Amino acid sequence: MHHNRPIVRPADDFVFRFIQNKQRHIQLGRGYSPLKLTLPFSLPKPTLAVGGQQKNTIALGWKDQVIVSAHIGDLGSPRSQMIFEQVIADLQRLYRIQTEQ
Repeated sequence: MHHNRPIVRPADDFVFRFIQNKQRHIQLGRGYSPLKLTLPFSLPKPTLAVGGQQKNTIALGWKDQVIVSAHIGDLGSPRSQMIFEQVIADLQRLYRIQTEQ
C-alpha cells in the first residue's frame, strides 16, 4: 500500500508466543499498545522507564498505573532517537503525567 500521508506514530506489528497455553506478548505493537497495567503497589511519584539501546520501549508509571509503549527498537539512528523522544512526549501529554528530569 502506498499513500502520501505522513506517519505520525510508527508502530510495528505485535509479536506473541503461547507459553503454558497462555498468550504472552514478546513485543507490543499495532493494536496492542499502549498497554495499560495495574501495579500491585503505588509509585511515590510519576516514573519514566526505558529499555536498552537495541530493544527499546518506554513505560510511564504513576500511582498504581503503568503504560507500556509499542516496541521502538534499536536507537542507533537519528530517526529512531527522534521517535523515542516523540513517544515519551506523546505518552506524557496523552495521560497528562509529567515526570521529573
